Amino acid sequence: MVGQGFLRESDLEDYIYELIPTMQQSAQLQETYHRNKKNKVGLELLK
Repeated sequence: MVGQGFLRESDLEDYIYELIPTMQQSAQLQETYHRNKKNKVGLELLK
């Protein structure tokens, strides 16, 4: 429902996905996160 205070999980995932490139620390995220976003693999941090 739009405008009723409800947030679907997919909406939150999309928001986070779009927010990541604006975050300074995102340079530490591996490119695989972006490739696997739709597969919900998750984040893998560089060592």
